[in-house]
Amino acid sequence: MALVKKGATTEAKLVIQKKLYHTDLSSGHNRLSIPFNDIENDFLTEEEKQYLLGQDEKKKKLVKTVPPSLEVETVKLCRWDMPKKSRKTSTYVIRGSWNAIVKSNKLRFNRTAQLWGFRVDRELCFALMKVTRNHAA
Repeated sequence: MALVKKGATTEAKLVIQKKLYHTDLSSGHNRLSIPFNDIENDFLTEEEKQYLLGQDEKKKKLVKTVPPSLEVETVKLCRWDMPKKSRKTSTYVIRGSWNAIVKSNKLRFNRTAQLWGFRVDRELCFALMKVTRNHAA
């Protein structure tokens, strides 16, 4: 994989394992949500967290992503803060090329996926895996 051969890499950390919902797969939504409460391991630097802070749609981070097809896509990572009655909930979302990833990798409703984060030459990258009954594929 050219992405990994290019430079020094860090060990991958599981960001989230989740069942895919309709909004994760809908072409109209074109996003994968990563709710803060469901994040398994911290995957952003403090500088990246500060950069993504706020509602400004222009504050996005381009991240190379390796899906099961191994066709590297560049996605946009954003942070959304949503006010609720008693508190504010926050989520990261992957946008941009997400619809292409859904289509080319045949992602399906109610199936489980894992998103892993790693770094190549200090730049954040993602690997997406489909989880079958007993293992990731």
